[in-house]
Amino acid sequence: SIIYILFFQAEDGIRDLVRSRGLGDVYKRQGFWQNDTGNVLLGHRRLSIIDLSHAGQQPMAYKNRYTITHNGEIYNYIELREELLKKGYSFHTQTDTEVIIAAYDYWQDECVDHFDGMFAFAIWDEEEKHLFAARDRFGEKPLFYHYDGKQLLFASEMKALWAAGVARVPNQQLLFNFITIGYTDNPS
Repeated sequence: SIIYILFFQAEDGIRDLVRSRGLGDVYKRQGFWQNDTGNVLLGHRRLSIIDLSHAGQQPMAYKNRYTITHNGEIYNYIELREELLKKGYSFHTQTDTEVIIAAYDYWQDECVDHFDGMFAFAIWDEEEKHLFAARDRFGEKPLFYHYDGKQLLFASEMKALWAAGVARVPNQQLLFNFITIGYTDNPS
């Protein structure tokens, strides 16, 4: 089956929908990555804050095995970088994104236990053919997804999924809960 992974808008029309914040030119750094078999695609429009160099462009590859796309900021990435340097890791950028992917290589899915920040990211492991996606504990950086049995789509904003053809179908029970009790959990 085809797995199509879309993060932070993989096609120009979809990716351009994220410009709603009025940041126009700062989003000039954008990129795509597709694996050799063509069944995984990551796209990214980058707001450059920490490392403004081309080396920090995403999606970012690591060790010819992992590819990451990341939105947010890891506040303690300098400390984590130092810890990983002591464990034998080396870095080619000054980005928190590279620290995330090295932390994943070392701690695997427990890497998120080490992060202090607001983030949403996805890492594709080409060797294991495995996707790991996570967001911060409070959901400051959202991670929306849709799986229809054939393809997985995910993005930082719902309107990107809608632009990719995901239907706008509300969950009536959760909508009722929100209107009547003010939150979307199902108190069953």
